[in-house]
Amino acid sequence: MSWQEVDFLFPFVVFAYGFLISISLGHPWAHETIKKRAPDILFKMMESHRKLAFACLWVGSLWSLQNLWL
Repeated sequence: MSWQEVDFLFPFVVFAYGFLISISLGHPWAHETIKKRAPDILFKMMESHRKLAFACLWVGSLWSLQNLWL
């Protein structure tokens, strides 16, 4: 894999991280399921990454669109 391919794919990885964490903490069903089944340390870690995930969601989406546009 060349650096150009990595440079093209990285924004999609950032967007995916933001999307998965935001959906899993934002949807009531997913939030309750994670709270019940996951260890407390994992749930606390996900909660502490909520702002980072939201930023990654926005930045990754704009960055991915820029890569697709150009």
